[in-house]
Amino acid sequence: MAGIGFQLKKLFSDKGYLYKLRAYFFSTIVTTGPIIMCTCLIVFIQLFMNVVKLPYIQKQLIIGSIVYPFVFSQIITSVFSMVITRYVSDLLYKKEYNKINASFLGVITLSLIIGGVLGFAFYARSPLHIRYKIPPYILFMELIILWLQTVYLSAFRDYMRIVKGFLYGILIIVITIYICLSVLQLDVSMSILIGMDVGFFVIVSMLTYYIIKYFNKLGKDYFVFIKYIDKYASLIYISFFYTLGIYGHNFLFWRSNLGVTIFETYVFAPVYDVAVFYAFLTVLPATVIFVVNVETSFYDRYKEYYSLITTNGNGMKISKAKDKMIYVLWQEIRKLIEIQFFISLLCMILGNIFLPYVGVTGLSLNIFIILSLGSFCCFMMFFIMLILLYFEDRKGAAMVISFFFIGNILLTQVSIRLGEVYYGFGFFIASILGFAIAVTRLTNYLNEIDYHTFCSQPVIARENSGVFHRIVKVLYKDDTEE
Repeated sequence: MAGIGFQLKKLFSDKGYLYKLRAYFFSTIVTTGPIIMCTCLIVFIQLFMNVVKLPYIQKQLIIGSIVYPFVFSQIITSVFSMVITRYVSDLLYKKEYNKINASFLGVITLSLIIGGVLGFAFYARSPLHIRYKIPPYILFMELIILWLQTVYLSAFRDYMRIVKGFLYGILIIVITIYICLSVLQLDVSMSILIGMDVGFFVIVSMLTYYIIKYFNKLGKDYFVFIKYIDKYASLIYISFFYTLGIYGHNFLFWRSNLGVTIFETYVFAPVYDVAVFYAFLTVLPATVIFVVNVETSFYDRYKEYYSLITTNGNGMKISKAKDKMIYVLWQEIRKLIEIQFFISLLCMILGNIFLPYVGVTGLSLNIFIILSLGSFCCFMMFFIMLILLYFEDRKGAAMVISFFFIGNILLTQVSIRLGEVYYGFGFFIASILGFAIAVTRLTNYLNEIDYHTFCSQPVIARENSGVFHRIVKVLYKDDTEE
């Protein structure tokens, strides 16, 4: 996500409500476009299945065929997402654009190999007919590409192309489902699954074309980015366990008394999962607010502070720049918390009114309330963790994620044993814990920022020569320097 706000800041430089509305619209598409699109599709498909009165078992089969690729593709790509973000950011800074397209193809290749093997192993043990295995497998691979594309899309200035890519994909899905039903006379399940595959294929194809065309040149250093794993292995840990933590409580409930098994393949807990789905939607505004307000406003002060340090600024100017940076940072964090907390409360109230109309009642509705608060704390924790990464405090960010992940697993297990009154409290308490630790860590870091900036860095910078550096040297004997 880091980097998107720097481009969007230019949109916000125009004055007037219409210009700001346009900027927020593009911010929403770039930062949360894939999530919003997938959400709309899932809601549309659920409504469509209700209209055609699809049998319960077929509904659950389709939901499983969509949710599993959606969830596990994010977990797979989380292994590389933060490392490749750092790599691309460095390439942009050094203006080595010819290596960006190469890294794009390289990281997709590695991720598809890993995901392809795991996906094949999953469906190989499934008793489902092959016609119900191939479409979700293809969707899984397409989503792996899509999540990785979001890293590279952050460098785009042509936001309308991104918008068009998503809109065309949704339109293609609807048209394909109609053709499969009306012309090809396929059943509803296959029509929906094929429609999803065709639509997402159009999306990833268009976005791939945009990315390759935008960066223009294509180098041969497809896998040079893996050398960053030696230096930034902590980023893999942070990204992977955060993503795993987001869905970890769901996995535990899948194996609880709420869990159901569909055709000995898909296991989930509809009562709990639907509450999680809607609870996570309540915090989408925070992502846009963070990118637009925190990254753009804070980055100016951040850049000023470190520019003075690297360009021999005097002590007084550096001290003033530091104070301004810290003041703006806390001001924007406070604003983010206040706005999103109000939005979360509003969503909880509206959810009580409108969610029963889409079948969310009773226990699911109660879980939604507590998970909305948990999602609020969780995402605030995540955003503060990103700030820690701005300051290269990877150790602090890893500590925050460790407490969150372990607490989420342990407390969710306890909540399951205590009974349905406590469902959702495991994630909620773990998120509060992670949020509190993140705030404490950031406070302590900022209080000692002079030490971290001037004293904690090594006197002599040494090139990391881990196993991935050696692999890169073998692959690219004549061109291993960044």
